[in-house]
Amino acid sequence: MRVVLLVLVFALSEFIVVNSARCEIKINVPEVFIQSMKNIKKQFESEDKDNSVIVFDDDCTVSAKDNVKKISETAIDIIPMKYIDEHMSNKSASEYAFFITFATDRMVLAYTQKSKYSTEINRENWPSYLRKSEVKFGLVSDFTKICNVRQLLALKLSQRSYLQPNLYATLYNKSLKYSNVREIVEASHRGDVDYFITYRTIAIENGLNYIELPDMASLSNDCYKAIYNNTYVEIPQEDGSLKRLSGDCIYFSIAVKKGYENDPEVTEFLNYFLGDDAKELLESHGFYVGFYPEFRGDLKKLSFRLRGLVNYAGF
Repeated sequence: MRVVLLVLVFALSEFIVVNSARCEIKINVPEVFIQSMKNIKKQFESEDKDNSVIVFDDDCTVSAKDNVKKISETAIDIIPMKYIDEHMSNKSASEYAFFITFATDRMVLAYTQKSKYSTEINRENWPSYLRKSEVKFGLVSDFTKICNVRQLLALKLSQRSYLQPNLYATLYNKSLKYSNVREIVEASHRGDVDYFITYRTIAIENGLNYIELPDMASLSNDCYKAIYNNTYVEIPQEDGSLKRLSGDCIYFSIAVKKGYENDPEVTEFLNYFLGDDAKELLESHGFYVGFYPEFRGDLKKLSFRLRGLVNYAGF
């Protein structure tokens, strides 16, 4: 009898250990979302003891077709809205069940107190100051990522917005090149670079001063969508060809993989992510979330629990 009891106790302890393990929700996010998503993960896990979030940095390449994820078994990807049309045009081949657009960002000119003319520069005069030979302008030169291509598009749009001929060519040719955002941020804090164009979220998260670009140049206002779409840069490819990339409004969308649309853990996370606490956290990082999230896809695939949190925007 004692042996039987010991076996039962051991089996019960094994059951408790196995069932006490958290369910993992794997998410790919662009670089601009890394810090905010880590904070959302921390907040979500403190409230939900059954589920944990694992955050991966998405390569965020310039084409949805070429976008190779580091982790393929993710349940959720956060993607630029411009990718949605590519997936929606061939729904049967798409890896996603549906999309929810939930946040926007904008491009800004970032700098520090060490930057030359930092006390004189403003939204109206910065193009003239950046042309000065002693002012060091920086760029992140990995243009395989759409996140980095947008700095070029914002620069081209600024040339048009400020009526400054050759502003793009002048600043591009004089620019100091850095391989990633972390490097250019560190260079800015050291005083090795005076100014660079980046996302508002990147500036806020890294304690940088910034000047908001006009709406025409910031890639943030739907009223200028036609101008954004007609503005492009050409990026050299490995085969020697040029890939033309046009501007777009900076919207970010949750893309839920097929097979996970009815997953209870994913539904639990989305319920939290679309709620007020997560929105407040995203806003503190510089994202704009002051609109109702827009759902795209087959509404029947969205949990009833989530339908009151989104607007239906088409299939």
